[in-house]
Amino acid sequence: MLTGPMRQFIIDKAKKPLHKVILSIGKRWPEPTIENCAHPNSIILINIRDEFLTHQARSGRGPLLLAAFNILICIYEHDIYYRQRFNWFIKKIIEAGWFNIGSEPKWCWDWEEEEGWWKDEMGGDDGQGVS
Repeated sequence: MLTGPMRQFIIDKAKKPLHKVILSIGKRWPEPTIENCAHPNSIILINIRDEFLTHQARSGRGPLLLAAFNILICIYEHDIYYRQRFNWFIKKIIEAGWFNIGSEPKWCWDWEEEEGWWKDEMGGDDGQGVS
């Protein structure tokens, strides 16, 4: 479904409308900051968001990703129901031994010279990014 002849359909009819909704909702929320958040995990999420966005400089998706992070952080900070479920989700990822070796972003991602270790191990950037 997500590849082959359905790929463009998914991009046009699912992803693009979803991106518009996320951007629209994200603009309605206050920007979560270290100063206006109290939960320690919200602060961790803010720091991760900020680091992530320093690398995510070239794709044009920065506003979408900022909106998504901000929605997540605001809901996490505000609503214990979703906070508990997100905590459970993270716990399960850790317990399951999520496999992530070599899966760091390669396309549209600004690495510092010392952080680009994957280029040697993965054979360089082959430009095979996906939408």
